[in-house]
Amino acid sequence: MSVEDAALNVILGVDNTKLIKDAKVLVVGAGGIGCELLKSLVMAGFMNLEVIDLDTIDVSNLNRQFLFRKEHVGKSKSLVACETIQAFKTGIYVKSHHADVKGEMFNIDYFKG
Repeated sequence: MSVEDAALNVILGVDNTKLIKDAKVLVVGAGGIGCELLKSLVMAGFMNLEVIDLDTIDVSNLNRQFLFRKEHVGKSKSLVACETIQAFKTGIYVKSHHADVKGEMFNIDYFKG
């Protein structure tokens, strides 16, 4: 058991820690708020995340969206955000969708899953 897992067990209890690790979390948007939220979710112990964002990284994003660097300009925000947060903690599952959340793929069945 890692130090982080042991700390979460003490703080939240074993049952709550298991609920967090088993939860599926969808984050819509990988911009200023999304970057912070993704980091916080991973650090809090969430292990199964999906990110949807249609935008690409612009130079103007770099001063406030800390998951992105100069070499990421022009790339998908969701893809780069997922790649970056995977380095935060081993064993997490992160899926990126460079898409519009209102697209056909994201129907009722998708959200039920």
